[in-house]
Amino acid sequence: MGTAGEQFDFAKIVSASDTYDDAHRGLLKILIDRGSLTERAFCAHYVRCFATLHFLDEIDYDANELHLKGVTPEAVAELRKKLLETMNTKVQHIGLRLMNAHDEAKNKKKIVLVSERHYSPALAGASPFELVLFNQTNYSNQNELFLVVSWLETMLKPDNDGYIPTNDALKSARDLPVPMKMEKAQQLIDQLLKDDWMRVEAGDMLTLTTRALTELGPILRSRFHCATCCLCTNVTIRKASMLSCDKCECIMHVSCWNNLANNSKSEKVRCPGNGCKAMLKKEEMTEQIKEIEEARNSHGKDRRSRHSTESDPSTSKKSSRGRKNKKATMESDEDEDTGRMRTLRDEDGSKKSSRRGKKTSKKATMDSDSDGDTGRAMSMGSDSDGEAGDLVTANSDGMTGDVSTAKSINGMSDNDDEEVFTKSTRKQFRRSDGSAQSQARKKSKEDDGDEEM
Repeated sequence: MGTAGEQFDFAKIVSASDTYDDAHRGLLKILIDRGSLTERAFCAHYVRCFATLHFLDEIDYDANELHLKGVTPEAVAELRKKLLETMNTKVQHIGLRLMNAHDEAKNKKKIVLVSERHYSPALAGASPFELVLFNQTNYSNQNELFLVVSWLETMLKPDNDGYIPTNDALKSARDLPVPMKMEKAQQLIDQLLKDDWMRVEAGDMLTLTTRALTELGPILRSRFHCATCCLCTNVTIRKASMLSCDKCECIMHVSCWNNLANNSKSEKVRCPGNGCKAMLKKEEMTEQIKEIEEARNSHGKDRRSRHSTESDPSTSKKSSRGRKNKKATMESDEDEDTGRMRTLRDEDGSKKSSRRGKKTSKKATMDSDSDGDTGRAMSMGSDSDGEAGDLVTANSDGMTGDVSTAKSINGMSDNDDEEVFTKSTRKQFRRSDGSAQSQARKKSKEDDGDEEM
């Protein structure tokens, strides 16, 4: 243990890295929390832990980039190598390992912490991806595993270059054998982001992290036939961002090629592909790197513009205005239907009233005929006694009673007939109008759901 105010000596830190102590434990905690660190940040965090432990002064360092006074890149590389050797001898007893990896998004070398624990025989029938998730994470729900595998299959399609839009990932939850709510799928995405299995790029595009690529490397090679860099042998899911040889299938990370080219003084470098004797010109490879960077920037701008368009308030206002116009159009259509129904009802009412008028005139004619018959009967029976008059009176009263009884039974009253027609028509219209409104509400909900999604 040093004393307060002790001067900084980088050679002392390098020599002390051979012995596992609290500085190594502090670095391991940081790595467990973050999942991966760049090579320079890995060394910088160890220097900070060592300085805190030994009370060293005059240390100029950054948490993300290592800036030490008078420290050469060779000394930093030596420190990194010793740290990996020392820490791996300790963490391997708990099934962990520190490995060198490559960040495809930033073209930087990284140190990742992966698991090497042996899988349980009870999971022998599960797929490799499920084995990893069952042992590495808390995702024990079979439906969640199906969803993650479907995302992975979409990412690894040749045209997707390792990405899947967040909206597509959420919508795919409805296509599972047991459909999952989008809220549940969003919780799964949040957990994967928190555990450093996935990350979001270009606004709304999901992709695998460096840790996930390293952890799932054997599975990605065997099951999904992903290519590997011929220099660092790390798996890649972004062939569009890789350098390639025209005469063989060899692909390389940009940073891996830069290291190879910098170590060669010649303008041509032999292709590192197995059995390939092609000579790669540095100038041509530099042009290829520029094309890759331009394509990546243009794709990133397209993704960001698409994301900004979807999240733009003016766009959402336009869509909401469109929904309002659509709703107003539907209401106007309903009003037109109401007017047509009323017109038809009035026409039917006029026809029925005309029919009722004809029936009334016919009945009046029949009544006048019956009155004429009664008059003739009365004239013929004028010589008889008063019984004939009683009979005529009884017959006329009976006929009048029969007509009024028939009207009351058949509902021939004008008011009653109009009321029956109005009730039946109103009930039918309410039924059709309610159906249209329910369809409009259903359509509006679907539009809102699509807008939210």
